[in-house]
Amino acid sequence: MRAQHKKRMEASKRLLLCAGIIFAVSVAIGTIAAIVGADPTFFMAVIGITGGVFGSAIVSYENKAKMENVVKIKMAIIKFRLAIQGYLTPEQIEQVEIDIQALEAAIDGKIDDTVAQVVNQDPDIPNF
Repeated sequence: MRAQHKKRMEASKRLLLCAGIIFAVSVAIGTIAAIVGADPTFFMAVIGITGGVFGSAIVSYENKAKMENVVKIKMAIIKFRLAIQGYLTPEQIEQVEIDIQALEAAIDGKIDDTVAQVVNQDPDIPNF
């Protein structure tokens, strides 16, 4: 019988999960503290900060996933090029290359836009 290996959760998912758990715990503790009549000032700050960290983790994970998908698409294009070489005429290959170049230009534009967005993004730091 083949031993099944447990797939380990990647670091970005663990980071996102931890940030979400910390945010949820801070909201729960803040809610309980407010119910029992404790001063909510500290908990309001903690909830705001952990919510910001959780939101940043989500955005970072989404950007990472976009970039991974772009790489997968580029690899699929390379495999496609290799697969069609023996089946098409030179004219057909030339037309496919034109289409692929247009697709690659669109993908590269998406990469450039994503990188520019991440680099130029000002972090929203709450004032308490």
